[in-house]
Amino acid sequence: SPGTDAPAVVNCLHILARSLDARTVMKSGPEIVKAGLRSFFESASEDIEKMVENLRLGKVSQARTQVKGVGQNLTYTTVALLPVLTTLFQHIAQHQFGDDVILDDVQVSCYRTLCSIYSLGTTKNTYVEKLRPALGECLARLAAAMPVAFLEPQLNEYNACSVYTTKSPRERAILGLPNSVEEMCPDIPVLERLMADIGGLAESGARYTEMPHVIEITLPMLCSYLPRWWERGPEAPPSALPAGAPPPCTAVTSDHLNSLLGNILRIIVNNLGIDEASWMKRLAVFAQPIVSRARPELLQSHFIPTIGRLRKRAGKVVSEEEQLRLEAKAEAQEGELLVRDEFSVLCRDLYALYPLLIRYVDNNRAQWLTEPNPSAEELFRMVGEIFIYWSKSHNFKREEQNFVVQNEINNMSFLTADNKSKMAKSGGSDQERTKKKRRGDRYSVQTSLIVATLKKMLPIGLNMCAPTDQDLITLAKTRYALKDTDEEVREFLHNNLHLQGKVEGSPSLRWQMALYRGVPGREEDADDPEKIVRRVQEVSAVLYYLDQTEHPYKSKKAVWHKLLSKQRRRAVVACFRMTPLYNLPTHRACNMFLESYKAAWILTEDHSFEDRMIDDLSKAGEQEEEEEEVEEKKPDPLHQLVLHFSRTALTEKSKLDEDYLYMAYADIMAKSCHLEEGGENGEAEEEVEVSFEEKQMEKQRLLYQQARLHTRGAAEMVLQMISACKGETGAMVSSTLKLGISILNGGNAEVQQKMLDYLKDKKEVGFFQSIQALMQTCSVLDLNAFERQNKAEGLGMVNEDGTGEKVMADDEFTQDLFRFLQLLCEGHNNDFQNYLRTQTGNTTTINIIICTVDYLLRLQESISDFYWYYSGKDVIEEQGKRNFSKAMSVAKQVFNSLTEYIQGPCTGNQQSLAHSRLWDAVVGFLHVFAHMMMKLAQDSSQIELLKELLDLQKDMVVMLLSLLEGNVVNGMIARQMVDMLVESSSNVEMILKFFDMFLKLKDIVGSEAFQDYVTDPRGLISKKDFQKAMDSQKQFSGPEIQFLLSCSEADENEMINCEEFANRFQEPARDIGFNVAVLLTNLSEHVPHDPRLHNFLELAESILEYFRPYLGRIEIMGASRRIERIYFEISETNRAQWEMPQVKESKRQFIFDVVNEGGEAEKMELFVSFCEDTIFEMQIAAQISEPEGEPETDEDEGAGAAEAGAEGAEEGAAGLEGTAATAAAGATARV
Repeated sequence: SPGTDAPAVVNCLHILARSLDARTVMKSGPEIVKAGLRSFFESASEDIEKMVENLRLGKVSQARTQVKGVGQNLTYTTVALLPVLTTLFQHIAQHQFGDDVILDDVQVSCYRTLCSIYSLGTTKNTYVEKLRPALGECLARLAAAMPVAFLEPQLNEYNACSVYTTKSPRERAILGLPNSVEEMCPDIPVLERLMADIGGLAESGARYTEMPHVIEITLPMLCSYLPRWWERGPEAPPSALPAGAPPPCTAVTSDHLNSLLGNILRIIVNNLGIDEASWMKRLAVFAQPIVSRARPELLQSHFIPTIGRLRKRAGKVVSEEEQLRLEAKAEAQEGELLVRDEFSVLCRDLYALYPLLIRYVDNNRAQWLTEPNPSAEELFRMVGEIFIYWSKSHNFKREEQNFVVQNEINNMSFLTADNKSKMAKSGGSDQERTKKKRRGDRYSVQTSLIVATLKKMLPIGLNMCAPTDQDLITLAKTRYALKDTDEEVREFLHNNLHLQGKVEGSPSLRWQMALYRGVPGREEDADDPEKIVRRVQEVSAVLYYLDQTEHPYKSKKAVWHKLLSKQRRRAVVACFRMTPLYNLPTHRACNMFLESYKAAWILTEDHSFEDRMIDDLSKAGEQEEEEEEVEEKKPDPLHQLVLHFSRTALTEKSKLDEDYLYMAYADIMAKSCHLEEGGENGEAEEEVEVSFEEKQMEKQRLLYQQARLHTRGAAEMVLQMISACKGETGAMVSSTLKLGISILNGGNAEVQQKMLDYLKDKKEVGFFQSIQALMQTCSVLDLNAFERQNKAEGLGMVNEDGTGEKVMADDEFTQDLFRFLQLLCEGHNNDFQNYLRTQTGNTTTINIIICTVDYLLRLQESISDFYWYYSGKDVIEEQGKRNFSKAMSVAKQVFNSLTEYIQGPCTGNQQSLAHSRLWDAVVGFLHVFAHMMMKLAQDSSQIELLKELLDLQKDMVVMLLSLLEGNVVNGMIARQMVDMLVESSSNVEMILKFFDMFLKLKDIVGSEAFQDYVTDPRGLISKKDFQKAMDSQKQFSGPEIQFLLSCSEADENEMINCEEFANRFQEPARDIGFNVAVLLTNLSEHVPHDPRLHNFLELAESILEYFRPYLGRIEIMGASRRIERIYFEISETNRAQWEMPQVKESKRQFIFDVVNEGGEAEKMELFVSFCEDTIFEMQIAAQISEPEGEPETDEDEGAGAAEAGAEGAEEGAAGLEGTAATAAAGATARV
């Protein structure tokens, strides 16, 4: 008997055999090594011959009293020699060493081994029965490695490797060879005889017990022999045979391979359903090499009949299983065991066919897809039905898993097209034999051959469907999810076939349907309702159950099975052991009902619970000290909360982990600081005094709510949380920024000062480092991600929950970040403005102004990339509009933040911006503005995007105006701004032309000369008449008229509503045009003698002339003690009131009677009195001149504006120590 170390030694020999470079050894190795290899083969052949002789003489018995030498020979041969020879021959065949190694005396030894193994395998002996599979595998490996066609001795003379060709008769006699090659293997029949034996076995339907040697010995040998010699036979490709080569030494053709494969499939059919047929699982292994040459005809003649029988058996066993579920439990137990046995046999039969079917489908699938084959479609239906049976039956799945695990089958070997792997236990790899695998490691749903075969056939099934069937398939899957039967689903599809017609009208699917109808055999399928319903039902059923298999947690059934697992059972038992509800403490029991109470009662109330909660938390800290007695002060819950969160932020080291409690309270505190929204549209506006009082009350309420938080440390907590985030974005930072915005809203000076004091006292470098890192992580428009997303949607690779916003997904966070920075400087907080630029006293200084510009430049470049992407397209689609809108909203916020950084003015920040790359960003934006305005104006569906673009342009111009605040004549910033305009001269010219055209358009359309061309009473005009009317005005050039026509929107009769067209662009053009006029006027005063600027002023002369009557100007003394000019817009209503006779007389009287009298204080008092009298006179004049029945809103607005101006003048003048009186008087004269 073998020793305990025998398995380990054999494993080592396996590894050595697989690592041997036999070709190199035999060609250039030392002679001693060659001799050793020859000696091994010779000794091996002798040992096997001795074993054959012992069996022939009857020396082998099952009794223990066996001759010692005979027993050792048997043990060594079966345990060590045969497995090692199998591995060695497999290695030689795999690397094609046979032509160099198995020559001369080694070939003679292999001939002897071949004859001995075949003779041993065909011997009828009880000892050989269990050894026959190993003998067959070794013989198959040797047949693949032999360099001679030993089954065709009549053609041996053409074989250059044969020992009968390379050796002379004398040398052959020395080697002990017979005279002819036919006598070398007298026991092995020739090829045709063996093929006839297998054909006879297949045709007769004989069982395995009648001819076991044919299945276990002959079939493996032929399955290795035929593919090897087909490559060198008459049908071999020309490249395999060199020019001038002798006739082939074999007559193997593809007919032999197809005949053998067909006979194997017949043998499988003949033995389906029989018990104790473990040999069937080995058929699929050694038949793998011959499948690659299988002809398409085998599908209809062999594969479909075989799979058809398996489908019927699967349906029968599943129906028996369903019937057992309805029977009594006692009766069903025995029946369930029988059903499991039937499932086990069914799995064995499937695993005998499916490995061959997978390889066959892989070889023919491409042709079936290009040339639809009804037989392939029928095959898909049968495979799909078997899969559905499998997915419905728990016993079916379990028996398949048992079969795979017990037989150590490596399914991946069939799925990766590796025909060198084995299925049976005896054929498992060494690694699998030595390493124990758990049940789940060896088998999974993804590697199940039943699932894998369906996936291989799935493209064939999907190819059956028309492009318009997709919606029907989705509906059918939904019905299957509702547990409908096949008949109910088919009836449902019949009732919803009209949906296919709606989809077919889609332009994107029309060309696909044309291609589908052009495929042979698809024309009638596309229009036959019965065929449509059938294929949709079959495909949707397969897809539904495949989805349930791939995603088991979506299925209730799968979840129920998971609940029955051992771990879940323990959890259920633990639940039973838990404390019952009536024994729980009161507060814990209440918590269980809080969610239901919240949903049923609290959320239905229209009330701001955030205010109430913060009020309740802060009551303890607002006790008035009315009594002198010293009482114990109660703790303030809100202060304790803030203190806890602050300590958490200060103790954080690596990163800021998500704290859901903090985020909840941060959101509550942020919502508690809010401004109530005004009245709804449609409510009558109240008097100005009442509205002003309400605004003041709301402002005071907001200040109280903010003070309630910042007195308890909320301001410092916001800074600490931002510092603790270390520049990593997340929900914690988002909640913190929103809270910071809430307590700073309105420019709360106390909160600003608290934050500034904290940053200065603590030398908080981490805050600015986090802000800088957060800006760097803020995303911009990513064109590459956008294109990838579009391609994925085009290919249908979209998640079930939608495409998702992958482009600039953090736009809300980015706006919050820059809004927070803006509010830090709100109200011209010069200290904070300077501190954002340079943190004096800190070890590290970070210029937030420059960081903002860096992000703005990145954003501008990404917007420019997107513009170029859409420049070649006529219209920007909805996805593009959303992306542009997000980017413009962020850019607006960035410009507003930059404006707040420098207003006041803050000279240091102005200089910092002037020396940054801000000008590059502005130049880029001007290019985008100029070209996108022209593009968006030509399509009415893009007007909203155009308005957003003009709003962004307006904010950028306001920022440029802020840069000029407080600068001297011929200052550096003004000259840089002129340089920037010169660099973008072509773009600026396009912008000016755009505004000029639409500003003049309203006056031209309203002129009498234009109205002569408008003959329709509805105000409609044809495009031709519109062009004639424009030509007659001599205001626009030909290209400009064509551009206006392209911007117009005509109805179905090609008529234009000219008044609506003029009004559409009038308001946005007026808003931004006024700011451009102010900017150019400002620049002309700062750089008065620059000829380049003079050219721009000439281009904009028309715009400046248009806004000159509405451009008001005052002069004030700023913080630098210099007189500055401030421009503002005078509305048309206020201008009309200002020109009334009563107001003119008051103004004349004030100028001549007041300006030259008294001191500065007296002048200020007289000026305020004059303003009050003027407001009263303007109101009276408006009421007198107003026709009856018209609303009073315009006059109220005008009076209110004038009053607000007077109050502002009073406050500003008082703050400037009376020196503004003279300036105000001069301003009045200029207006």
